[in-house]
Amino acid sequence: MYQDSLEGDGTRSGALLVFGGVALIILLALLAGALAQGPATPQDVAAELAGTPGLREPAAALRHHYPGEYRDMLARLTAAGRARGRVGVEREGMYFIRGFMVAKAHAMTRAPEAQLHRLAGAYLGLMQTLRDVDVDACARATMRGPVLERGLPPGGATAIGRVLGDQIVIARAGENGALPSHAPPGPADLAAWRERIEAIDRDSAVLIAHDAVEVAPPDRQCRAGIVLFRAIADLPPAAGAALMAELLRDLPGNRRPPPPRPTI
Repeated sequence: MYQDSLEGDGTRSGALLVFGGVALIILLALLAGALAQGPATPQDVAAELAGTPGLREPAAALRHHYPGEYRDMLARLTAAGRARGRVGVEREGMYFIRGFMVAKAHAMTRAPEAQLHRLAGAYLGLMQTLRDVDVDACARATMRGPVLERGLPPGGATAIGRVLGDQIVIARAGENGALPSHAPPGPADLAAWRERIEAIDRDSAVLIAHDAVEVAPPDRQCRAGIVLFRAIADLPPAAGAALMAELLRDLPGNRRPPPPRPTI
């Protein structure tokens, strides 16, 4: 009888364990589904963008200055959210913003002089922030310009997003105005820029003069980027604007096609 009781209890215990395991699996699946569920409407996507460092700033600038493109972005990101969740929204958002920057690079070079010159100060602030939070990201920004990517510290993503928002404002100003693209910097502008670079940091000046920044280690690439933009910001507005327009034309992030659409 006692043995039968033990066997019965064992059977019931086994059944309870199996039932508990199945219930736990179901619960975990439900939780995973809830966590993976992405924004399902454009309103959801807009709220998601408003809370995402790096995408928040350019999304706000698009909404104000390019409402048609903003609606297109919301539609594309809503589809990505339904298919791949929040990660899909983030990746598709980065892809969209990168493509927009490539498409508007020429318009930026037609912005008013004062705005282009101020952009040099914005780039300087970006580089200094990235130096403090992620020196490798600072090095990448030196070589290709501000490009959003996953895995950045929130402070770095916000700094990049702020500059991208500034560039959207500048692109609209360039399209609204009747100005041609700024001419390439003349010999006097380039000489003044080189002199300022050398005065700020001789080591970075040597790297830049010998076109060796690309092969330098990340910390020196970062340092060179800071020096480069500080020198432009220190120049008179006309020279600074001409140099910024030239850099915007030449930055790989602006002149190369966007990368393939992200997948998960």
